[in-house]
Amino acid sequence: MVTTMMAVALSLVSVLTSAPRAVADEGGKNGRTSLTGAGCGDCHGEFATPSTAVSIEGVAGTTIAMSPGETRTFTVVVAHTTQAAAGVGIAVKTTTSGTTDAGTLSPVAGSGLAKKGAELTHSAPKTMVAGAATFSFTYTAPMAEGLVYLRAVGNAVDLDGAETSSDVWNWMQPITIDVKATTSVEELGSTVSQKVWPQPLNDATSLCVTGVAPDVY
Repeated sequence: MVTTMMAVALSLVSVLTSAPRAVADEGGKNGRTSLTGAGCGDCHGEFATPSTAVSIEGVAGTTIAMSPGETRTFTVVVAHTTQAAAGVGIAVKTTTSGTTDAGTLSPVAGSGLAKKGAELTHSAPKTMVAGAATFSFTYTAPMAEGLVYLRAVGNAVDLDGAETSSDVWNWMQPITIDVKATTSVEELGSTVSQKVWPQPLNDATSLCVTGVAPDVY
Protein backbone atom coordinates (compact mmCIF):
# COMPACT_ATOMS: atom_id res chain seq x y z
CA MET A 1 0.00 0.00 0.00
CA VAL A 2 2.77 2.42 0.96
CA THR A 3 4.69 1.52 -2.18
CA THR A 4 1.62 2.18 -4.33
CA MET A 5 0.99 5.59 -2.72
CA MET A 6 4.62 6.60 -3.23
CA ALA A 7 4.45 5.57 -6.89
CA VAL A 8 1.29 7.63 -7.42
CA ALA A 9 2.86 10.64 -5.71
CA LEU A 10 6.01 10.42 -7.83
CA SER A 11 3.94 10.13 -11.00
CA LEU A 12 1.93 13.24 -10.05
CA VAL A 13 5.10 15.23 -9.37
CA SER A 14 6.50 14.14 -12.73
CA VAL A 15 3.36 15.30 -14.55
CA LEU A 16 3.29 18.68 -12.80
CA THR A 17 6.95 19.42 -13.47
CA SER A 18 7.06 18.26 -17.08
CA ALA A 19 3.75 19.61 -18.42
CA PRO A 20 3.41 23.27 -19.48
CA ARG A 21 1.63 25.57 -17.10
CA ALA A 22 -2.11 25.35 -17.66
CA VAL A 23 -2.69 28.98 -16.73
CA ALA A 24 -0.58 31.66 -18.36
CA ASP A 25 0.54 34.88 -16.68
CA GLU A 26 -2.04 37.01 -18.47
CA GLY A 27 -0.94 40.25 -16.83
CA GLY A 28 2.48 40.33 -18.50
CA LYS A 29 5.95 40.71 -17.02
CA ASN A 30 8.31 43.68 -16.95
CA GLY A 31 12.05 43.59 -17.58
CA ARG A 32 11.73 41.89 -20.99
CA THR A 33 12.56 44.66 -23.48
CA SER A 34 16.37 44.38 -23.68
CA LEU A 35 17.64 42.94 -26.96
CA THR A 36 20.30 41.06 -24.99
CA GLY A 37 17.86 39.54 -22.50
CA ALA A 38 15.57 36.52 -22.65
CA GLY A 39 12.60 38.47 -23.96
CA CYS A 40 9.55 36.23 -23.67
CA GLY A 41 11.62 33.12 -24.35
CA ASP A 42 11.68 31.69 -20.83
CA CYS A 43 7.92 31.05 -21.02
CA HIS A 44 6.89 31.17 -24.67
CA GLY A 45 8.83 30.38 -27.87
CA GLU A 46 12.53 30.17 -27.15
CA PHE A 47 13.66 32.71 -29.74
CA ALA A 48 12.42 36.01 -31.18
CA THR A 49 10.54 35.42 -34.43
CA PRO A 50 10.16 37.94 -37.29
CA SER A 51 6.62 36.75 -38.04
CA THR A 52 5.61 38.96 -35.10
CA ALA A 53 6.19 42.64 -35.90
CA VAL A 54 6.44 45.30 -33.19
CA SER A 55 6.47 48.99 -34.09
CA ILE A 56 5.48 52.50 -33.00
CA GLU A 57 2.53 53.83 -34.97
CA GLY A 58 3.47 56.84 -37.11
CA VAL A 59 7.23 56.60 -36.47
CA ALA A 60 9.04 55.68 -39.69
CA GLY A 61 12.68 55.98 -38.58
CA THR A 62 14.58 55.01 -35.46
CA THR A 63 15.16 58.48 -33.97
CA ILE A 64 12.78 61.14 -32.70
CA ALA A 65 13.35 64.42 -30.84
CA MET A 66 11.63 65.60 -27.66
CA SER A 67 12.09 68.61 -25.42
CA PRO A 68 13.01 68.13 -21.74
CA GLY A 69 9.83 67.48 -19.76
CA GLU A 70 7.70 67.14 -22.91
CA THR A 71 4.82 64.64 -22.81
CA ARG A 72 3.79 62.81 -25.97
CA THR A 73 1.36 59.97 -26.76
CA PHE A 74 2.61 56.87 -28.56
CA THR A 75 0.97 53.63 -29.74
CA VAL A 76 2.77 50.29 -29.94
CA VAL A 77 1.46 47.94 -32.63
CA VAL A 78 1.95 44.16 -32.27
CA ALA A 79 1.09 42.43 -35.55
CA HIS A 80 0.81 38.80 -36.64
CA THR A 81 -1.16 37.30 -39.51
CA THR A 82 -2.65 34.27 -37.72
CA GLN A 83 -2.47 34.63 -33.93
CA ALA A 84 -5.57 35.56 -31.93
CA ALA A 85 -4.26 38.11 -29.43
CA ALA A 86 -1.15 39.90 -28.22
CA GLY A 87 0.67 41.14 -25.16
CA VAL A 88 3.39 43.75 -24.84
CA GLY A 89 6.13 45.14 -22.64
CA ILE A 90 7.29 48.78 -22.92
CA ALA A 91 10.21 50.59 -21.29
CA VAL A 92 12.41 53.66 -21.75
CA LYS A 93 16.00 53.24 -20.59
CA THR A 94 19.26 55.18 -20.70
CA THR A 95 20.84 52.51 -22.96
CA THR A 96 19.58 49.94 -25.47
CA SER A 97 20.24 47.04 -23.11
CA GLY A 98 20.53 48.52 -19.61
CA THR A 99 18.09 48.68 -16.70
CA THR A 100 18.19 52.38 -15.72
CA ASP A 101 14.81 54.02 -16.38
CA ALA A 102 14.48 57.42 -18.05
CA GLY A 103 11.41 59.66 -17.94
CA THR A 104 7.90 58.55 -17.07
CA LEU A 105 5.59 56.09 -18.84
CA SER A 106 1.84 56.09 -18.20
CA PRO A 107 -0.92 53.94 -19.74
CA VAL A 108 -3.70 55.61 -21.68
CA ALA A 109 -7.04 54.72 -20.12
CA GLY A 110 -8.69 51.80 -21.89
CA SER A 111 -5.59 50.92 -23.90
CA GLY A 112 -5.07 47.55 -22.21
CA LEU A 113 -1.85 48.57 -20.43
CA ALA A 114 -0.86 48.51 -16.76
CA LYS A 115 2.10 50.01 -14.89
CA LYS A 116 4.62 47.56 -13.46
CA GLY A 117 7.43 49.38 -11.74
CA ALA A 118 8.59 52.05 -14.17
CA GLU A 119 7.53 49.96 -17.18
CA LEU A 120 4.25 49.10 -18.89
CA THR A 121 2.81 45.68 -19.72
CA HIS A 122 -0.53 44.44 -21.04
CA SER A 123 -3.21 44.02 -18.38
CA ALA A 124 -4.61 41.03 -20.32
CA PRO A 125 -4.04 39.60 -23.81
CA LYS A 126 -5.59 41.98 -26.33
CA THR A 127 -7.58 40.56 -29.24
CA MET A 128 -6.07 41.14 -32.66
CA VAL A 129 -8.11 43.21 -35.11
CA ALA A 130 -7.11 42.75 -38.75
CA GLY A 131 -3.92 41.08 -37.60
CA ALA A 132 -2.81 43.72 -35.11
CA ALA A 133 -3.26 44.79 -31.49
CA THR A 134 -2.52 48.36 -30.38
CA PHE A 135 -1.45 49.70 -26.98
CA SER A 136 -1.38 53.47 -26.34
CA PHE A 137 0.59 55.27 -23.64
CA THR A 138 2.12 58.63 -22.77
CA TYR A 139 5.77 59.32 -22.23
CA THR A 140 7.24 62.31 -20.41
CA ALA A 141 10.87 62.95 -21.27
CA PRO A 142 13.40 63.58 -18.49
CA MET A 143 14.48 67.14 -17.75
CA ALA A 144 18.12 66.34 -18.48
CA GLU A 145 19.22 66.49 -22.12
CA GLY A 146 20.68 63.39 -23.76
CA LEU A 147 19.75 60.19 -25.57
CA VAL A 148 17.26 57.68 -24.14
CA TYR A 149 15.79 54.57 -25.74
CA LEU A 150 12.17 53.53 -26.17
CA ARG A 151 12.08 49.73 -26.11
CA ALA A 152 9.28 47.19 -26.56
CA VAL A 153 8.66 43.47 -26.87
CA GLY A 154 5.45 41.96 -28.26
CA ASN A 155 4.03 38.47 -27.92
CA ALA A 156 1.42 37.12 -30.36
CA VAL A 157 -0.55 34.33 -28.65
CA ASP A 158 -3.10 31.67 -29.55
CA LEU A 159 -5.13 32.01 -26.31
CA ASP A 160 -4.87 28.33 -25.41
CA GLY A 161 -4.24 29.28 -21.78
CA ALA A 162 -0.71 27.89 -21.70
CA GLU A 163 2.69 29.56 -22.02
CA THR A 164 4.23 27.44 -24.79
CA SER A 165 6.20 27.72 -28.01
CA SER A 166 2.95 28.13 -29.95
CA ASP A 167 3.10 31.79 -28.85
CA VAL A 168 5.32 33.87 -31.13
CA TRP A 169 7.19 36.94 -29.85
CA ASN A 170 9.65 39.55 -31.08
CA TRP A 171 11.42 42.72 -30.01
CA MET A 172 10.96 46.17 -31.49
CA GLN A 173 14.06 47.90 -32.81
CA PRO A 174 14.69 50.51 -30.06
CA ILE A 175 13.66 54.08 -30.87
CA THR A 176 16.30 56.65 -29.94
CA ILE A 177 14.77 59.71 -28.27
CA ASP A 178 17.02 62.75 -28.51
CA VAL A 179 16.04 64.91 -25.55
CA LYS A 180 17.22 68.45 -26.13
CA ALA A 181 15.97 71.99 -25.64
CA THR A 182 14.63 73.68 -28.73
CA THR A 183 16.29 76.88 -29.93
CA SER A 184 14.51 79.84 -31.46
CA VAL A 185 15.99 82.27 -33.95
CA GLU A 186 14.74 85.83 -33.81
CA GLU A 187 15.01 87.73 -37.05
CA LEU A 188 16.29 91.25 -36.48
CA GLY A 189 16.36 93.85 -39.20
CA SER A 190 18.02 97.24 -39.59
CA THR A 191 16.85 100.10 -41.73
CA VAL A 192 19.43 102.47 -43.17
CA SER A 193 18.35 105.70 -44.86
CA GLN A 194 20.66 106.86 -47.61
CA LYS A 195 20.20 109.52 -50.21
CA VAL A 196 20.89 108.30 -53.71
CA TRP A 197 22.21 110.50 -56.49
CA PRO A 198 21.57 111.16 -59.34
CA GLN A 199 17.85 111.30 -59.46
CA PRO A 200 16.32 109.55 -61.24
CA LEU A 201 18.51 106.44 -60.89
CA ASN A 202 20.42 105.10 -63.84
CA ASP A 203 19.77 101.63 -65.18
CA ALA A 204 22.72 100.33 -63.14
CA THR A 205 23.49 101.97 -59.80
CA SER A 206 25.91 100.66 -57.15
CA LEU A 207 25.26 101.29 -53.46
CA CYS A 208 27.96 100.93 -50.81
CA VAL A 209 26.93 101.00 -47.15
CA THR A 210 29.69 101.31 -44.57
CA GLY A 211 29.72 101.55 -40.82
CA VAL A 212 26.96 98.98 -40.24
CA ALA A 213 28.09 95.80 -38.50
CA PRO A 214 25.73 92.80 -38.31
CA ASP A 215 24.98 91.42 -34.85
CA VAL A 216 24.65 87.70 -34.10
CA TYR A 217 22.04 86.73 -31.50
